[in-house]
Amino acid sequence: MKLIRIIIQFLDLLEGMKLLLRILQVIQKKIGITTPNMSRVAQLILQIAIKVLEMNIVMMLLELY
Repeated sequence: MKLIRIIIQFLDLLEGMKLLLRILQVIQKKIGITTPNMSRVAQLILQIAIKVLEMNIVMMLLELY
């Protein structure tokens, strides 16, 4: 039962990542900026989101034990 809950949480996190990426794409289009600065900002935000995702995965795996 715990494993099912963790898998559902993981899928929710992946959905959140997809949503974040979509938001970044929309912001980039709305502003009309495709400069290296904007892509750098997007990269940094994604790196932070990936680190948070990794930490959440570790926490979920620790819950199994």
